[in-house]
Amino acid sequence: MKIAKKLVALILAVLADYLKNIPMKTALISLLLILNYIGYSQDTIDIVDYYDGSKSFSLITVKDTSLVWLYPGGKKEGLCKLSAYEVNGTYKRWYKNGKLMWRKEMKNGKENGKAEFYDDKGIKVAELIYTSGQISDTAFIKENTHLVLGTITFESTVSGGAVREDGSSNVSRLSGPYINCPMYAARLDSVKKAVLLSHFKTDFQGQFFVVVPEGLIGFYPASVKIESLAPGLSAIPQSVTGSTIVTWREDGPWKVGKNDKIMQVKLHHVSHGYAP
Repeated sequence: MKIAKKLVALILAVLADYLKNIPMKTALISLLLILNYIGYSQDTIDIVDYYDGSKSFSLITVKDTSLVWLYPGGKKEGLCKLSAYEVNGTYKRWYKNGKLMWRKEMKNGKENGKAEFYDDKGIKVAELIYTSGQISDTAFIKENTHLVLGTITFESTVSGGAVREDGSSNVSRLSGPYINCPMYAARLDSVKKAVLLSHFKTDFQGQFFVVVPEGLIGFYPASVKIESLAPGLSAIPQSVTGSTIVTWREDGPWKVGKNDKIMQVKLHHVSHGYAP
C-alpha cells in the first residue's frame, strides 16, 4: 500500500505540468494508460522528454514493460511491450493524424508473424509475414503501391584532448538505432528540382515506413534543405557544427520501378567530435 501511494504521488507530481498543456482527451488517455498499470505491485514509471517535444512513458512491472510514445502535443505515436529489453507481442504505431501506421507481431525485438502496414489515410497497403525479422511471405500488397521499410543506425565518436590517468585514450564511442530522427523522402528525377514526397521520423528502434511513387527516390535528414538538392543527387551532404563532423552512409538513391513492391533501405549516421 505504501508503494502504491508513493507511485500515485510521483505520477501526479511529474505529470501535472505535462497534462495541463495538452488537450483534455489526450490527458485523460495518458493518465488512464498509466493508472491501468498501477495495480501491479513493484511498478516503476520512467518518463523521457525528447528534444523535439515528444515523450515516452515506460511502465515497468515485475512481468514486463509497457512503452507508450507520444508525439509533441500529446497524440499517441507508439505502443508495445518489452520483456528482457526486447519488444514482444503486438507493436502498434500511428501517424500524427491519428491513423494507424503499422501493427506488427514481435518476438525478441524482431518482427515475427503478421505485420500490417497502412498509409496516412488509414488504408491498408500491405500485409507481410516475417520470420525472425526477415520477410518470409507476402500476404497482400495494394495494387500500384511501393513500400519502403527503412532502418537508420548511428555511430558517434568523441575524442578528448588528453589521455586518462591510466594512460588509456580519452575517446568515447556509442552506436545503435537512430531514435526519433526527423527525415523526409524526395523524388530526384525531376529535371528542375527535387520534389518533396513526405516527412517522417524513426521510431525507438530506428525504423520507418513510407509509401513512395515510381522514380528516383532519396531519403534525407530534416536539417538538409530540399532546395539544396540537385536533380539526381544521391549523397547526403557532410555537415560541420562546431567541432563535430557529420557524414551519412547510404546505398541510395533508390530507383523504384513499376514492379518494385518492397524496398528495404538502410541508412547510417556517423559523427566525430572533439572535446578539449
